Amino acid sequence: MVVTVPRRRSSILRSHSRRSWRVARLVAHRGGGTAAFGARDVRMYSALLTTCRSRDIAPVLRGTMAYWLLKTEPSEYSYDDLERAGRTAWDGVRNYQARNRLAAMRIGDRCFIYHSVHPKHVVGVARVVRAAYPEPGADGPQWVAVDIEPVERLVSPIPLDVIKQHPVLSAMALVRQSRLSVCPVSEQEWKILLAMGRRRRPGAAKAVNQP
Repeated sequence: MVVTVPRRRSSILRSHSRRSWRVARLVAHRGGGTAAFGARDVRMYSALLTTCRSRDIAPVLRGTMAYWLLKTEPSEYSYDDLERAGRTAWDGVRNYQARNRLAAMRIGDRCFIYHSVHPKHVVGVARVVRAAYPEPGADGPQWVAVDIEPVERLVSPIPLDVIKQHPVLSAMALVRQSRLSVCPVSEQEWKILLAMGRRRRPGAAKAVNQP
């Protein structure tokens, strides 16, 4: 966390620590269920969430649904693959900020699936069905995964160029933090993208696996 007022540093850090603990408990008890998480897990997720941006975890603090965008290379795992599988573990995230966002996800949160290799576009919607848990087989306990299932394939995939030209969507984390594989999406951004994706546009191509 970046603190710009030195004299308030201790009070801000104490407040942020309490918030992180509260978020961690929400993740454990509302997300994974008490049977899946113990006190040690809550402490671990509290430490992870200490570095989360306020915008990322605000819906968790309010107890409301959060929206996200998950990037994937379609040659590795596409929306077609998710539809065929019916459910998958979203793992392999090795950036700390993206990892923190996975840790903030709860059951019921919605995610856009974004193909990150040309053509770059948002192709479908998924739902979180298991909140963050330690990633099996990872090279350390700090890495987490979530389970998701497909919800809806967009009628018209939304290209990155269209997003960049939109007066509201151009401010998305997808545009501002292009290297991160997990991005928060505001409720306003979600509604705009979903409406665009459900409306058939001339020349919009169906999302398919890349060769």
